[in-house]
Amino acid sequence: DKLLGSGLALAETLRGEGLRVLAETAGRSFKAQMRTANRLGVRWALIRGENEITAATVQCKDMTTSDQTEVAVADIVTWIRAQTAT
Repeated sequence: DKLLGSGLALAETLRGEGLRVLAETAGRSFKAQMRTANRLGVRWALIRGENEITAATVQCKDMTTSDQTEVAVADIVTWIRAQTAT
């Protein structure tokens, strides 16, 4: 599956940069995934659908404020580090 493969590749890239990442592989609904992220206390949810894959972007949802920011895949590590430094 293109979406799963893309998500796992991104997760591996982030892990390679020393970031802790949980990746959804069970194919659960988006709503179920967000509930689990909330339950686990995840700060950022990285969301990629067909549009984001085509545009080489990631939707970054702040789980504490529900704000969402689109970030280029090429810039995601820098963006995450900037967010966690504050």
